[in-house]
Amino acid sequence: YAPSGIYEDDHSGWEYVTALVSGWGKINDPNATAGHYRRINNAPAGSLARFWFTGTRFQLTYLRDAGYGKLVVYVDGMKVGTIFQNYASPLWKRVWTSPVLALGNHVVEFRVVGTKANIDRIKIVP
Repeated sequence: YAPSGIYEDDHSGWEYVTALVSGWGKINDPNATAGHYRRINNAPAGSLARFWFTGTRFQLTYLRDAGYGKLVVYVDGMKVGTIFQNYASPLWKRVWTSPVLALGNHVVEFRVVGTKANIDRIKIVP
C-alpha cells in the first residue's frame, strides 16, 4: 500500500486492467503532469485502473477532452463518485478529490464507462 505522496501513471502501484492486448497505453504529452499519462481507447466492459494506498483521501489528476467517457470511482468495493472526462476542448490537469475515508489501507478502482478514458496521476493524502 502506497503511503502519502504523488504517484504518476507509470508508478508500480498502478494496475491497469482490460481485455485488450493494447489496453492502457502510455501517451507522451508535455501538458501532462510528468510529460505523460495513460489512456485507453475502445475500452471493453470491465476495463479499470486500480491503486492501493494508505491514507484518508486521494486526488486524481486527469484530462478532459472530446470523445472521453467517465470513470466511476469505487473505494474498497463501494461507489464514491463519478469523474466525467468529456469536454469540447482539452482541459489539462483537472483534479477530482475523494470523500474523506477512515485512516487505513484502501484500494481504489477507476472503472471505465464509455470507450475512452485517461489517468495522469494520483495524490495520496495522509
